[in-house]
Amino acid sequence: GQTVASTLPGGWAAAPPPSVCADAVHKSPDVLVVGAGVIGCATAYHLALKGASVTVLDTRGVGASQSSKSWGFCRQQGRDLRELELMREAMERWRSLESELGFAVGWQSVGNLALCDSEERYNQFKKWMPLAAQHGLDTEMLDERGVKEVLPGLAGRWLGGVWT
Repeated sequence: GQTVASTLPGGWAAAPPPSVCADAVHKSPDVLVVGAGVIGCATAYHLALKGASVTVLDTRGVGASQSSKSWGFCRQQGRDLRELELMREAMERWRSLESELGFAVGWQSVGNLALCDSEERYNQFKKWMPLAAQHGLDTEMLDERGVKEVLPGLAGRWLGGVWT
């Protein structure tokens, strides 16, 4: 089998490799989750925390389908007001997940820049900024110079952007 490093930078342990259980087809779990992407695995994890026996099935493996194609953004800027509390909760979960699980999940909070190439988009973000402030988001409206400071090699002309 494949060997997984026991420790990662920062002292985190590597996640245990997924296992294929030949007996799973002979047992009846409380819940059967179809799909081992981020949503399926999170669902299974939280059900197991509540005491349910859970089996996860996927034709391709853990995180091998759509979840493997995501860039992993947890975008904050420009969210609908109804999404802001859920987004904040998601950010908190990602920040605390490695400590909770005891191994590295690869989460890095490095920021996200939404660029504005039109006055309309720039003004939409300007209107959104008070909502961000009301919900305690660490979001900053940048002008053209501010965008170049965040991304010095960025080509093109940008009116500004929103940095979180």
